[in-house]
Amino acid sequence: MTTAASHADPRLDPRIDPSRTALVLIDLQNDIVRNDQGPFYGATYRQVLERKLIDNAVSLVEAAHATGATVFYITVVRRDDYADVVNQLTDLVAAGRGVPAKQQRSLIAGTHGAQLVDELVPTLRDYVLVKKRRGAFHASELDFHLRSLGITTIVIGGVATDLGVENTVREAWDRDYNIVVVEDLCTAVPASAHDYAIQSVFPRMARVMRTEQVIQALRA
Repeated sequence: MTTAASHADPRLDPRIDPSRTALVLIDLQNDIVRNDQGPFYGATYRQVLERKLIDNAVSLVEAAHATGATVFYITVVRRDDYADVVNQLTDLVAAGRGVPAKQQRSLIAGTHGAQLVDELVPTLRDYVLVKKRRGAFHASELDFHLRSLGITTIVIGGVATDLGVENTVREAWDRDYNIVVVEDLCTAVPASAHDYAIQSVFPRMARVMRTEQVIQALRA
């Protein structure tokens, strides 16, 4: 319930002011969304096609550019010798159903697989940042740039809903940003993980909207 006092708080204004908004796109790279090999990447590839995720990303980037919002592309890039990757024991790895991190061999710096998909071409005013773990804030310059630009609202999309996106949402929440998650600009494997995050996790920390709703809000 909204109290009378809360109406005076600009942080509760539902409008999306492009001048104080950043679009943060996570892991839209060839090795992740254009990789039809393996049970995880293959399933991700199919979902990206079915959900028209890249088309939605392009539309939202165009709207951000047209209205003055700032675009951040967040990528994960690894050294060729994998010295910056650490194996971690999980239930899936222990049961032989998951590949240890150091055996995945993807997203190597300088390779086509580590590049953003062809449809997403950063402009001179966009930011392309590298992360080394799942969340976009961890050991990156994202928070520094957002605060320098006076950003208060972050619109987040990418892969995977329950991994890179969710970690970033949680980190943004702890840093006091207002957050919008773009439901049709996210996907996860299995699909039920996407549904759970969208329905049960994100509403506690963010607003959940679709691409067209965000575009309309930016243009309002």
